[in-house]
Amino acid sequence: MEWLGNFLTSENFIPAAILVIALVAIGVRLIKKGYFSFKGKNIRLGIEEDTRQIIRNQMDYVETACNGMATKLPSDLKLDTYRTKYIICKVIDCFQSMILYNHITTDERYVKAKQEIVYYTVLKRTENPWFQTPEFKEFCDKFVEDTIKQLVFFKNNPTAQVN
Repeated sequence: MEWLGNFLTSENFIPAAILVIALVAIGVRLIKKGYFSFKGKNIRLGIEEDTRQIIRNQMDYVETACNGMATKLPSDLKLDTYRTKYIICKVIDCFQSMILYNHITTDERYVKAKQEIVYYTVLKRTENPWFQTPEFKEFCDKFVEDTIKQLVFFKNNPTAQVN
C-alpha cells in the first residue's frame, strides 16, 4: 500500500495517468468504430454494425416471408384483400417483437409458444372457418417454425443476406 502512496505523490503520476486515460480513450474509440470486438460470457462490445445488419436482414426476411405466406393460402377462400393485409401486418408484428427482444432460439418450447401466438393472432382476426381447421394450424405451425429457423440462421451468420 505504501508503493501506491509513493506513486500518487511522485512526479511520474501525471504523465502516467494521462497515458492510461489516452489508451483507454483510444481503445474505446477503436471498439466503437468496429476495429476490435470483445465477446465475453454476457457482454459484447464493438459489434453494433453486425447487430444492425442482423436486425435488418431479419426484418426483411420476416416481411418477405409473411407476404409470401398469403400467396400460399388456397385461392378459393375469397379473402378480403384489406383484412388479409391487416392480418399479415399483425403476424409481422409478432415476429418483429421476437427480433427486437433478440432472444430467438430454436428451442422446442420457444417455437411452440410462438406458433400459438401467431396462430391465435390470425384466428382472432378472421371469421373464415378454414382458419380453424387442422390444415391451417399445421400450415401456420410449419411457417412459424421455418421462419424462426431462418431468423436464428441470420442471428448466427451476420453476413448472410436475404435471398
